[in-house]
Amino acid sequence: MTGYEIKQLRSKLRWTQEKLAKELGIGQNHVSRIERGAKYGAPIARILKIIAEQADESAGAAQ
Repeated sequence: MTGYEIKQLRSKLRWTQEKLAKELGIGQNHVSRIERGAKYGAPIARILKIIAEQADESAGAAQ
């Protein structure tokens, strides 16, 4: 998952960088660096993929 894809997912969920950072237990600056493709994005990308899957499951269950 690329930084761009992470940003698109975050936007789809209507989350701010601050919200995502809080959910992950990291700083907003770290989220910004990840979305720009800076160093240390790979572990967070895996976490975001899990969050995305959970969000999709939650959305499906609500329908």
